[in-house]
This record gives sequence, C-alpha cells and structure tokens, in this order.
Amino acid sequence: MEKVRFAILGCGGISRVHAEAINMTDDAVLVACYDISGERTAEFVGEFGIYACHDRDEFFELDTDVIAVCTPSACHSSDAVEALTHGKNVILEKPMSLTSTEADTVICAAEKNGKHVSVISQTRYADDIQKAKRIISGGELGKINSVNLFMRCWRETEYFSGSEWRGRKSMEGGGALMNQGIHGVSLLRFLTGEPEVISASAATMTHPIETEDSICALLRYENGAHGVIEASTCSWPGFCRRIEIYGDGGYLEITEDRITRLRTRTADYTISAAEAPVYRGYPGKIDPTLHARQIAELVYILRHGGKPLMDGYEGRADIELIGKIYEAAGI
Repeated sequence: MEKVRFAILGCGGISRVHAEAINMTDDAVLVACYDISGERTAEFVGEFGIYACHDRDEFFELDTDVIAVCTPSACHSSDAVEALTHGKNVILEKPMSLTSTEADTVICAAEKNGKHVSVISQTRYADDIQKAKRIISGGELGKINSVNLFMRCWRETEYFSGSEWRGRKSMEGGGALMNQGIHGVSLLRFLTGEPEVISASAATMTHPIETEDSICALLRYENGAHGVIEASTCSWPGFCRRIEIYGDGGYLEITEDRITRLRTRTADYTISAAEAPVYRGYPGKIDPTLHARQIAELVYILRHGGKPLMDGYEGRADIELIGKIYEAAGI
C-alpha cells in the first residue's frame, strides 16, 4: 500500500515540527512544500530534501493526499478552504481561523468535498491527558466544583517586533489567549466540557502590540461549578501551563501535558521533581512526538475510516469560547 503523501504550506518555524512529525509517522511521506519566500523555501528544502513548488497553483495541483497548513494565523481558514477545494485533506495549525464564521467556511468546504480537517491540538493526544479524561469522565473526582487554567508565559519585545504578523489584531485575531493560550483552552474544553463566560478583563500591560498580553475570565459550568482562565505573555520569566480540577471526591493538577498531582478517595499521587515539566520559554524546541500522534490518527482514518479527535467542529468550538471571552472583556 502506498504511503499517504503530505505537503506543507508555509515554511516558517512551526513547519519544521510538522515535517519532523510526518517523517516519524509510518505510512506517511513528506513530498513537497511552498512558501511565498524563496529564501525560506530553499532553506526548508535543503533541510528535508523535498520538492519546492514554484507557485501556489503548482502546489495545490500536485499529487498529494494531505496539506499541512503552517501559514500565519490570518491565512489559516482561507488556505484550508483552498486545499479542501482542490480535494486535499488538511492538517491545520491552530487557530483554525480568527472567527467562528471563518471556521464555518472550513467545515463547509470539508463536508462539500468529502475531506477531513484535523486542527492541531497535539496535547490532547498525550498519555496523561487521555488518562485525565478517563478519570474525570469516570467520576473519580466526584462532582466537579472548580476548574482553573493558568497560562503565564513570557515573550520578549523582539518576539513581536521581529514578526510581520505577531501582535497585530488583523493577523492574529487576539493575543495571549488566541495565540499562546488556545492549546490550554482546547485542553480545558476536552476535559471539562463547555462553560459559560460570566465576565472577563483584558489589558495590554507590557508589550507595544495591538492585542492583549494579559487576560482573565470567570466561567460557570452547567452543574454550577466555577472556573477561571488566565493567560499572559508578560509574566517573567514564564511558567508552565497548569490546569487544576477540583471535585467533592478528589482533585487533579496537570502541568503542561503531565498529571503532576492526583488525589481521590482511592489514590494519592504526586509526580517527582525530576519528572515534572520545565518551562521551555521561546523559542523552545517543540518535541514533534504529539504532532506525530495527531498525524498518525489522520493517516489511520484515511485508510480505515473514522473522524479526527480534533475535527473542524472542535477547532471551531475553541474559537467560539475565545470569542466569547473577548466579547465579555470588551475587545
């Protein structure tokens, strides 16, 4: 059986994670790329030994099965629609779009053309995240009463000034929550469901950018539980993402993608300091292993059927919740 053929659109930093992940995946092969920058394309081709398309038309007409969209955030939805219209399946970097309406165009294009969209939320595929999902769904924490997500990271001013699109509302749709925080939002939804946004406050505290670099939201769940989401790019020197989930039968703490504390009526576990995740900062090397798991899922689906864990509807729900928080914050 022939391998599933992948091509990458956009040769910026995250594209290398995709390339490495594809190369790690059985039954997948990376064959081509395209970027508007000839310099970036040449560097990428030199690194991965693949074909460089000369223009977008050639790229989309090439004999490929899946296109990984790794362009700037504002381009994600339109690039995905173009790929789907050309009969390609899509691996779509986060966020899938800047608005729910744009996300709808991607979903419609996928359904119209009978193709799959898998929106990158690689941490959902981590072993401990899957374990946490089973613990919560199995009722081991009892009735959930408090849910908290803290994403306090740090970005130097050069992170924004050295980019043509970071920190610009029209190009990112938001700041600390939409860009850095969306993975945490996606995890929280995966683990605890859909909350109602009660209130929110946002500010640009440190960086000379158009978008927020600090935001906090108060949530309420259907069962009456309360929650907090906090995201920042101005918390020096930066800290690991942390999720806390409390119930009347136990509590669970997740740091990055590891369960670091779990206590229930029948279990009491704390991760050792040597095993605990460490804040990598930026630019940090992203381990492609979890991307590879998400890509392998799509390869399996193309061979055997099914739908991605992070399909277009899940990607849209992340955008919708962030949009509600921004609306509550008045931005």
